[in-house]
Amino acid sequence: MTSDFLSLNQFKRLGIYNEFYRHFGIQYQLVFYLFQTADLELGMGAQRGFKDFSERDRTMLDLISPHFTLAYRNARAFTNLGWLLNRTGDILDAGSQGIVFLTEDLRIERMTGRCEHWLKNYFAWNENSRTILPETLRLWLLRQQRRRHSEAELANPAVPLVVEHASATLMVRCAPHPGGGAALLLTEQQRLRPDSFATFGLTRREGEVLFWITEGKSNPEIGRILGISPRTVDKHVERLLAKLQVETRAAALLKALRMAV
Repeated sequence: MTSDFLSLNQFKRLGIYNEFYRHFGIQYQLVFYLFQTADLELGMGAQRGFKDFSERDRTMLDLISPHFTLAYRNARAFTNLGWLLNRTGDILDAGSQGIVFLTEDLRIERMTGRCEHWLKNYFAWNENSRTILPETLRLWLLRQQRRRHSEAELANPAVPLVVEHASATLMVRCAPHPGGGAALLLTEQQRLRPDSFATFGLTRREGEVLFWITEGKSNPEIGRILGISPRTVDKHVERLLAKLQVETRAAALLKALRMAV
């Protein structure tokens, strides 16, 4: 809520209030973010002019926001891949993404990109059974279909299936097809390692520090993991930020994570 950070009088002194919100009678906001990068912030929320939002309103938004966030991420993933809803669209051949088109009885109709390779590697799929889904994937998909029709599941957003293998991770998202059947979007993401950042010109130790930043560790925690003092970690962070040409740990994290996309 805006009132978590500013009083109403402080909010009314902002330039954005006088140039925009004032003209629409907006005095209170309740907002959550769907997507954030160094260059873009996309959010949803509600505005009103007569009364601030309550803790009940905040709780309701907390409950529904994961559904909006996951729906947006799924839609973005399919859109970025260029998925066409009609099955007569172009065959997609993306290095890190592919689609498995399924019939109404969940048999494989066709695949794009490297899906065949991923089914073998991550699910021990038998390529001789060309139309049969791996059992693990079929059971997961059946659960997704059941939960869409279960009121008891509405409080928990459907999450992608994540499978780890060797030095990479496969993420599987599903979407019903308007003409029947379903489509599975498969995305492979290489797992980051301390030596993944050599192209940034980082030293081995700086690469280790950046790796643990991507794992969500604080500077004191990184110091304990690497057996060095927090002050030494601070120095490494300072140098790696300069080499990455960013100013904050968050920006360094974003830059590092883009390597795995």
